Amino acid sequence: MSDRARPGHITLTLEMPIEVAEWLASNGEQIGQMARIAATNAQHHSEASKKKREERSQKNIAEFWALGRLGYRLHRRAGGGKNIATSRNITRTIAAQLGVDWQTLEIAITRFKAPLQRKLRQRRNREFIRMYKAGASNQDIAARYDMHPNSVAVVLREHPGKRKTLKGNKKGARPESSPVASPVISWDIVKQAGERS
Repeated sequence: MSDRARPGHITLTLEMPIEVAEWLASNGEQIGQMARIAATNAQHHSEASKKKREERSQKNIAEFWALGRLGYRLHRRAGGGKNIATSRNITRTIAAQLGVDWQTLEIAITRFKAPLQRKLRQRRNREFIRMYKAGASNQDIAARYDMHPNSVAVVLREHPGKRKTLKGNKKGARPESSPVASPVISWDIVKQAGERS
């Protein structure tokens, strides 16, 4: 039985120029490799593959957040300060106990702390504004929170609508026309002066 007559096989006859046939014969391996890459890309971009990657990513994020929360609690119990970078010995000890890399643990703790610090900062800023409206000066607020008065001033400057208005303050008000103000010069006079020179 010849190859052409095998059951379940079909023979295709293509008519093409000899140059194209020679190019296909010489580059057949590269064409096959390109087809495999295209198939891999199609599989990578399929909906099922995207869903799996998203689930894996969500799982990794949840694990990373849980690691940050646990590391933060252990760090606080061990007497670590607010700044994780200054107490790296504690972070390394905790990482060794948990069996993770200490730099990964430090990043996880920092990312876990970021929203907490943002909430605390917002609460503190609201307290600054409340105290300032009640009549406390920047120095009083700074002394209470052990901060520099300029830091308090920056916070109050970021919330201009919340600041108390000072009586008799005309800063930013438009000045009335005064007799010493220069007269308005018309455009025709300026144009004639330019033509003369």
